[in-house]
Amino acid sequence: MPRCVRRISRRRLLRIGGAGVAGAALLGVSGCGGTGGRGAPERTRAVKHALGSAKVPVEPRRVVVMDPYASLQTALAIGSPVVGSPTFPGEPFPRFLGEKETAKIEGLGYDQPSIEKIAALKPDLIVGWVDWIEYHEAYDELSEIAPTVAVRSSFDWKENSRVVADSLNRRGEMEDLISDYEARVRRLNEALNETPEKPEVSVLKPREDMLEVYTNRFYAGRILEEAGVRRPKNQVVDDPEKSSLELSLETVTEADADVIFLMVGGGGEDERAARDALKRLESGPLWGRLRAVRSGRVHEVDPNAWFITGGPQAANVVLDDLEKHLVKGNAR
Repeated sequence: MPRCVRRISRRRLLRIGGAGVAGAALLGVSGCGGTGGRGAPERTRAVKHALGSAKVPVEPRRVVVMDPYASLQTALAIGSPVVGSPTFPGEPFPRFLGEKETAKIEGLGYDQPSIEKIAALKPDLIVGWVDWIEYHEAYDELSEIAPTVAVRSSFDWKENSRVVADSLNRRGEMEDLISDYEARVRRLNEALNETPEKPEVSVLKPREDMLEVYTNRFYAGRILEEAGVRRPKNQVVDDPEKSSLELSLETVTEADADVIFLMVGGGGEDERAARDALKRLESGPLWGRLRAVRSGRVHEVDPNAWFITGGPQAANVVLDDLEKHLVKGNAR
């Protein structure tokens, strides 16, 4: 197979999601292929994916995921046996995944996941976002180690998770989790509708020399939209590719809202640089003019749950924050 040579920026990896529809489709089950741990023939399924096709185990026993976002979260959420994953610098795995769930996962590094470590783990399936695999030009090498499924990503966590779950042969478990999430969204929507003067919400991320404002089209923005959260007009767009807009420090009042959810760092970004960016924003002459700032309704949230397209765990963290800060009786 041709080696992937397209390079993409780290920032693209951090904001990944808008490039197309998730694309792993199950094609069927074959009766054999490879051997199991006890020498018995191992049943496989043919899976078509973003970079080709692969015969994957019907019941994978040792899974390596190639992105610490949707693939890792989905695999853990549905109980798949993950043995290895790329990690973030500083804080290897998002805290909301839990130390117990990630304690036995071998970290593979961030900038250049170790092919040698992956091979030593002896996986029987490798799965991950195509963007991450292409970024590291690793598809050929990974496919020599184990069947590899490359999944296209989108800002829709449900779409991503369904595709990853398909490759792991656990679609039913994921559908149950999605049903639970959607029931919770309906309850939140009802609670917000009962809240007088339903607040308008901005979602922001300070950058080195500007402020990034997230629209209804980015990952968590879609969750807010499903929950019926009101957004400023400039944060509601029709273009599915326009996940954010950039404001200079001289135009931050365009991010005005009743409530601000603030994401600082996360996803491998330098924490000190992110904190410095926040200080510059807060010390500027315009930040204090925002309604949310004046009323004390600026809430810093976990960027690894809000900013990086994840799975059901991250989606529920976003709902936790919405319930805590927006619902009548909880809001503060």
